[in-house]
Amino acid sequence: MKDVLEAQLDTAKGVQHMMAKDSKTGQWIQVTDPAVMLACLNSGESFYKIVAQNPNVQAQKDIFDRLMDQPARQIDIAGPDGAPLEIVVKKPW
Repeated sequence: MKDVLEAQLDTAKGVQHMMAKDSKTGQWIQVTDPAVMLACLNSGESFYKIVAQNPNVQAQKDIFDRLMDQPARQIDIAGPDGAPLEIVVKKPW
């Protein structure tokens, strides 16, 4: 559960990924291993790039809605065909 929460928070804040070029295929791959990241950064070569993803406003809203409850919503109630709703109170005596 902790991983899911951290992923949601990362998405809300914006995410940065490190990408490295695969020497065999030439394609960019995401680097998640800290040891590989360090090796890429210390290599002195330019076969890595860092990609940023903008913060996700919808994810931020979802987190705040769950933490602080959603704001009140207006609900229209009407009778048949949009007519005013008739309320009848019956007395039990």
